[in-house]
Amino acid sequence: MCDRFAQGAADVIVFATPIYFCTIDGQMKTSIDRTVPRYTEEITNQDIYFIMTAADSEKTSLTRTLEAFRGFTEDCLSGTKKAGVIYELGHGKLEK
Repeated sequence: MCDRFAQGAADVIVFATPIYFCTIDGQMKTSIDRTVPRYTEEITNQDIYFIMTAADSEKTSLTRTLEAFRGFTEDCLSGTKKAGVIYELGHGKLEK
């Protein structure tokens, strides 16, 4: 899948994760770790969207997760910018 990003086949990149213990889940962390060595120079100038879900009803509990994503996209992927964030909080409270 990341090969397609690097070839410019994606108009945007979307990172989505459930929140476990106030941060991204293990599968997302593994994806990021495996992406960094090869694609930090190949995935550039992309709009990035983030989707996060949590059982917690407070939006502030998602701050660490967004910062983890932004640390990867802003520090490792040149020219990318946050285009949007969607939060799913507690019992179906959707916020943009």
